[in-house]
Amino acid sequence: MTEGKGFSYHRSKLMSTGKMIQECFSKNEGLILEDSAVVSRFFQVEPRDCEGVVHIYPARDAGVTYMKMLEKNNIVHIDVFHNPADINVFDLANRINSAIFRYLDIIEEEDMKTPVEKEVLGLNLAQRIFVKTASGEGPVIKPLRVPGPPGGTLYSHVHILAKLPVKYFGLIYCIVGQVQKAVTYQGICLRPVRKIIHIYEEESAGENFPLGVPVVPDSSAPPELKFQNSSQALFSIARQLGGMEIAEMFLDMISPLKTFNLMLFSKKHPCAGKILLDLEELKFIQRERLGCSLTPKGQELRRFLRTHRKELEAMMRKAIRRIPPTAGISPSGRFCRVKPRPGILYEKKKTEDRRLNNRHAPVAITETVIRAATRRLIEGNRNFSIKESDLAVFRRKSKTPVDICMVVDLSGSMRGDKFNAVQWTAEYLILTTRDRVALVTFQERDARVTVPFTRSYASLHKGLLTLQPEGLTPLAQGLRTASDLIRKSRPKNPLLALITDGRPNVPLFTTDPVADAVKVCTGFPGNKIRFIIIGIDPSEEFIPHLAKAGGGNYYLVDDIDRSNLISIMRNEIKPLIIKK
Repeated sequence: MTEGKGFSYHRSKLMSTGKMIQECFSKNEGLILEDSAVVSRFFQVEPRDCEGVVHIYPARDAGVTYMKMLEKNNIVHIDVFHNPADINVFDLANRINSAIFRYLDIIEEEDMKTPVEKEVLGLNLAQRIFVKTASGEGPVIKPLRVPGPPGGTLYSHVHILAKLPVKYFGLIYCIVGQVQKAVTYQGICLRPVRKIIHIYEEESAGENFPLGVPVVPDSSAPPELKFQNSSQALFSIARQLGGMEIAEMFLDMISPLKTFNLMLFSKKHPCAGKILLDLEELKFIQRERLGCSLTPKGQELRRFLRTHRKELEAMMRKAIRRIPPTAGISPSGRFCRVKPRPGILYEKKKTEDRRLNNRHAPVAITETVIRAATRRLIEGNRNFSIKESDLAVFRRKSKTPVDICMVVDLSGSMRGDKFNAVQWTAEYLILTTRDRVALVTFQERDARVTVPFTRSYASLHKGLLTLQPEGLTPLAQGLRTASDLIRKSRPKNPLLALITDGRPNVPLFTTDPVADAVKVCTGFPGNKIRFIIIGIDPSEEFIPHLAKAGGGNYYLVDDIDRSNLISIMRNEIKPLIIKK
């Protein structure tokens, strides 16, 4: 037994509890732990008219429901129930942090890890545990004081989501124990959980539900479940249409008086027909003689969107950041003659001591003066002077920024899932990197700079909303417009990424569209522009020929989907990592 401040644990108890939790999870079940806590991998809720009874929904994964993760069985959901109160989230986080390191002292004792290794492992586990009370939320390593969610659903329990490896499931016992101690320390009574009920909503998997929402009678659904269903339905609609703004526009069009507008909208967004069928199955809309109209439940959904729009948009951004890339994507051919220029860039907000290996780095004047003044006060000197030991320099960046210019084919064949994949890829790049992104589109007989080089997500998203695939493919014009933009912007590491699903059919200089596109590409190596092509080419002739002319790499794909695009872009940016 190892004793700590206010608590003690047996290794055998931790190991047996972890094994018990693992066995329950393997059966897709939850369990009651220490009388007042419920642990599962699923969405769980205590109905307001059934105190002490917790409903668990195995069809609704906790990671997918709460954190909008795309993979299941990654999150452990822990709820510790107490009388309605405002639990101090900072005291709670400190207790859980202490429990993590006490737990590691016990479990890792046989592995003889060094103190530094244990410290790193403990901080990593703390970063994986998210806690939420009425007073605040965030990872236990650094929670924030924020208002509680609508409906006040967390005032009667502490809500915890943890991404823990199976090896550390015993830590759940420690977490529950520390939450209970924090609650009782504030003079609040814990509420026992009498039983848990697993609600099997459908025989089919959750992803087969309309819009990802189980069909349940409104009378049997608690308010918390209605809130989650509304969020999930709107998130699914926005993901298919391209944004919350378009989802709101779509819901506003569902009226017998706007049937013609809805028909035009459906032509631009082929997925709209399937969304209407799902909304009808969920009883958000009803069919009438002159078209469709929102039911009272649908009108409530529209009001929910307008009320919680910022939260839903944040949910979309979080989902984009968590898109898992496809492993093993490599170029179909390499003709790259332009090497990335790593350059030497420095972090203006991070400094370090001046040493032999960084003597040429720029001096951080402010930090150097502060160090010299501090030394003078410590030594008691009256005269101010700067010594060699006082010098501080700016730290070198570990990655050189890239200026990515996406040249996108907006012909009619790119309508639907292909264009949605391009949207998500552009937003993914600007949300997960510090690189600048520009967007050049070509369609009909012209090309334009839709979004100039920017690091602003709002600017990029606003530009993407103005796009609609239709018409012909003036590829040469699009490539020339992108080349002109790069020349005028003068980026240090330009990467031109062409995304297309077919051959060009609009010429620029001559009567041959292919020859014109090849002619524009021949100027890329001379202008130091790195060039890649991602596209569909059944003949496997045009895209390799174009890549060879531009001195770039090309990727032939069966379909343009977001995982492929993101993996390819990450693969092309990765060579610009600098070794310190």
